Amino acid sequence: MKKTIDGKTVLVQQHVYKKESEIKGSSNQIAANMSSVYKSNIFVKYVPKGTTLDAFKDTFGKSGTILSAKLEDHFIYVGNEKISNYKKGYVLYEDVKQAQKCI
Repeated sequence: MKKTIDGKTVLVQQHVYKKESEIKGSSNQIAANMSSVYKSNIFVKYVPKGTTLDAFKDTFGKSGTILSAKLEDHFIYVGNEKISNYKKGYVLYEDVKQAQKCI
């Protein structure tokens, strides 16, 4: 979902754990629990560079209880130069309903 905040477009979507296909095929109870936990994790792209982690948490905390949040620069390489135009973030909510409310 795209949303405009302060004239800037932010992309919000559910975060898919890299090894989700391995988890689904596993009979391990821990892996099964991890799969259900990560359903309440979202990925946010195009966060403005000046955004702090506290401001990020405040904004996304309006949708529910945040268990963890991470914010990092998104880098691309142009020739030999490393450029960051925006940040990307991850938010893990307490439950799926809160993540869906956010999205």
